[in-house]
Order: sequence, then structure tokens, then C-alpha cells
Amino acid sequence: MLIYIFTLSMIGLFSIGYNVLKVSNKNNEKIKSLFVLFATSLLIIVLSLRSYTIGADVPTYLTYFSSMSQYSTFDSLMLGHRFESGYKILNKLISIFTTNNQLFLMVIACIAIIPIGITIYKHSKMPFLSFTLYITLNYYSFTFSGLRQAISYAIIFNSYSYIQERKIFKFILSVLIASLFHQSALIFLPAYFLVKIKINKFTIISILLFNVMIFTFRQQIFAIFINFFYEDYGIVESKSFKWMLLCALIVIVGLFFYKKVISISQSNNALYILLIIGVSLMIFALVGTNIMRISNYYYMFVILFIPEIINVIKDKRLVLLIVYVLIVLNIIIYIWFLNIDGFNIVPYKFFWT
Repeated sequence: MLIYIFTLSMIGLFSIGYNVLKVSNKNNEKIKSLFVLFATSLLIIVLSLRSYTIGADVPTYLTYFSSMSQYSTFDSLMLGHRFESGYKILNKLISIFTTNNQLFLMVIACIAIIPIGITIYKHSKMPFLSFTLYITLNYYSFTFSGLRQAISYAIIFNSYSYIQERKIFKFILSVLIASLFHQSALIFLPAYFLVKIKINKFTIISILLFNVMIFTFRQQIFAIFINFFYEDYGIVESKSFKWMLLCALIVIVGLFFYKKVISISQSNNALYILLIIGVSLMIFALVGTNIMRISNYYYMFVILFIPEIINVIKDKRLVLLIVYVLIVLNIIIYIWFLNIDGFNIVPYKFFWT
């Protein structure tokens, strides 16, 4: 567990240096880029140096990577395993240059983390807080285990730029590429159009009524979904209710600042809509534990959302207090996640031990 706390602490130290240099240096963008580079590199290094036993699904992925020599033709590669075609091709490409498992994990780490860092650099008002949230809300922990979906998350997260720039073809292409690593990414396709919904009293009432309907018929709707897409998921009452309430509370608090956030940039409306959809999808996680991973395609933008909320508060002392309280609360949540260890990442082991 210490390595994960150390990683958080190092990002905290980077942040102190970032804020000191930002005050004394006019070239803030360069300072910001250096901080993001350091933080991104640190996350990649910790992922890359882990033992193959760290991450519940890693042994399965490494076994598949080791079998690449069996697939001498494209047809045999495509038909040889249940994994999506993009992930299969990526494995084959990596195997052409190396068969080393550690280098394989390093390449996957780069693909899964670099787009996160780029998007935080482009769109976060508080990069330090965004990285902290990315780690403490368990998104980083997931990358140790779910390699395919971690890549898919990264591509989807990076597609936020195309939503903001209204580049529909690049957005669709990004989602389609993400689906080549995990087909669940296709659920993000409607996001491009849904983010144009404006939030007002009518919208809020409509969303509440819609969510009540979803909650009432969640088992029936989920049964239809798994029959078409994921027959092996099954309907199982889960314990995601408290987490869903916490995520919903973050959105509700954010709504009180909606006018101020939108006054800074109308494009921030997209973050509200994405998070609302994410919480709505979490209702299905009450009957299917794997649906929480699907809701994350929308809700993971919370790491950009919270800094936007804090950014509109003018009182600097209050901002500092809120940030410190948030960090403490999130560290507590993170330690709780680590104790549960749903991804088999505790205790951390280096590959040479």
C-alpha cells in the first residue's frame, strides 16, 4: 500500500513546486506542462515496474500475449480469442518487437495513461487535483487489472477535446477505436449530442422522473441489455447504492454553482451532462456489478468537473480549505478502496522481487 501513498505524496510535492513556480514565472503553460509530464510519468513508472501478480486479470493478459507466436496469420489472430480485434492487433504488434512481459506492461501503461495526462493538461483548471482524483477515486487502480478497458477509458477521456471542439468525425472515430479494445465504449457515442442539453428546471425534473422510471424497472431493462450484449453478466443485487449516492451528491453540489461555471464557459455544460448520465447508469449497477465500469465512461469526467466548481469560488482561503478537505476525504476513500483491494494490487510488488 505504501507505494500508492508515496505516488500521491509525490504528486503533492510536484504540486507545491508547480504553485511556487507559477507565482514567480510568467510562462505558466510551460510550468503546467512540466507538472503534468512528471505526474503522468510517475503513474506510468509505477504501473510498468509491477510484478505480473499485481492486477487480478494480468496473468490472463500475459498468457495471451505469450501466445502470439501461435497466430501466424491475420485470420487465426482474429478468430483465436474472445478479446476485441484492436487489442489482439496491439498484442501482435508489440510481440513483433518484444516478447518481454515487462515491456508489454510498460507499453500498455503508456497507452492507458498518456491520454489521461494530455486531457488533464488541456482541460483541467487544477491539474494536481485532477490527478489526485484520478488516483483516489480508483480509476488508476483499475488500470493495473483491466488492461483492455483501461485503454478504452483513456481513448474516450481524450475524446472530450472533440466534444468541446464539435469535431464529430474525430469523436466518432475515437469511440470506434475505443470499442476495438472494449466494445462497451460504444455506449459513449450519444454523448456528443447529449451534451448540448441545457440544464434548467424542466431538464432537472425530467431527469429525476426518468431516473425514477429506470430505478423501478432496472432489472427488466438490464435483462434486455445483457441478452443483447453481455450474456455472462447476470442479474445480481450489488452493494453500489452508497457509492451511487456519493457520486450523485457531487453532481447536486455542482448544480448550485451551475450559473457561475457556465458564465466562465458555456462548454462546461458538457461536464454536467456527462456526470448526470454517469449517475443514471449507476442505477443499473445496483443489479449488475460490471455496469459500474460502463458508467465510468461518463462519470470519470468528475476529475475535470470538481476543479471547474472550485475555480468559480473567489475567496482564495476558502478554495485552499476546500482543496485540503477534499484531498483528506479522498485519501480516506482511497485507503478504503485499497483495503477492499478489488483489483488485487495490494501489496505492491516490483517485478524483480
